[in-house]
Amino acid sequence: MSKRVLIVTRHYLDAINGGANCSKANIRALSELYSDCTLIYPEHGEQASADFIPQSVNAIPCYDHRSNLEKGLDVYRGKLNRTPRFVKEHLEKNKYDVVFIDHSLTANGIIENLKKQDCKIVTIHHNNETQYLRDNKPFLLYRLPFTYYAEKAEQDALLMSDLNLTLTEKDARQFCEKYPERNIHCHNMGTFQYRDLPAEIQDDGIRACQTFAITGSMNFRQSQRPVIEFVERYMPLLLRKIPQAKLIVAGRDPSTSIQETCAKHPEITLIPNPADMGAVISQADIYVCPTNMGSGVKLRVMDGLKLGIPILGHSVSLNGYETIKENGYFFDYDDETSFEQALECIVNLKYKKQQVYESFLSYFSFKSGKRRLQNILQRENLL
Repeated sequence: MSKRVLIVTRHYLDAINGGANCSKANIRALSELYSDCTLIYPEHGEQASADFIPQSVNAIPCYDHRSNLEKGLDVYRGKLNRTPRFVKEHLEKNKYDVVFIDHSLTANGIIENLKKQDCKIVTIHHNNETQYLRDNKPFLLYRLPFTYYAEKAEQDALLMSDLNLTLTEKDARQFCEKYPERNIHCHNMGTFQYRDLPAEIQDDGIRACQTFAITGSMNFRQSQRPVIEFVERYMPLLLRKIPQAKLIVAGRDPSTSIQETCAKHPEITLIPNPADMGAVISQADIYVCPTNMGSGVKLRVMDGLKLGIPILGHSVSLNGYETIKENGYFFDYDDETSFEQALECIVNLKYKKQQVYESFLSYFSFKSGKRRLQNILQRENLL
């Protein structure tokens, strides 16, 4: 008998960022694994997110009519998102066999109601929320209540769900270690693309390793500080090894600090808000991900891999990319010594873009991700 499935997400699906793209992939995969899917999702007035939802899904938009004052007060009331009342009213009229909570924050205010239903609960954890909030502190005015209720939502999800899914093996391990006395049915499913990708990319032959690129949003703490640290701490080592090296820094709304730091170095080209990020990254021989804080998968790394470019990244950014390292296309570091060792290896790498790209597809394609999710759901008797 076909199972009735409900998916609840907190992400605007028309957004172009890591969380939204991950949610889009999850929704598409679930829509192909289950024939009867309903989705509750946040929506704008123009209904832009609907374009990213599979046609087979019964999509139910949830609008937010609260004022900014109400949103701020709701944080102190323990309400971190718009969905609890909406979901509760929906569940009074509809029954489901399996409910997927996309992101642990989405569990806030709804998982207690779900436990009263005769259904199985699956939470997809996009990261380790405790670590994420430690490195990306919320606005000071509501930092304490937001942190408290976000961590409580994650704890409730871990303990009340019938299955917990993570995007990295590290997050799965840490969650299991947090509750050693409980089987929280935690599995690493990894992350994957929400669109189908071609089997081949344009390959211009063996590349010299002289041009490096760092990209991503550059207006918040987790992305700003690592870029500045890379330029100040590691760029001198890079230039000592490769005097002719060039670094491209490109991304959304680079902060004043990033602009001032890059302006001091003639070998650095800063490109704010590029119209075509792929065209920028394609100029590089090596993609650099200096992010050294937070948890989960640093999805910007995929921007390099999708173009067949090997990765030089901080060890924190390696999480989720272990298979790429095993295949010889991710070189990680965490201090000056390990940076010089990783740099020595990557500049001596004679690679072809197609080889890197195939390594990426083998784990991060939609087909691969859907297969991993299907295997987990079958093992847990949820399919």
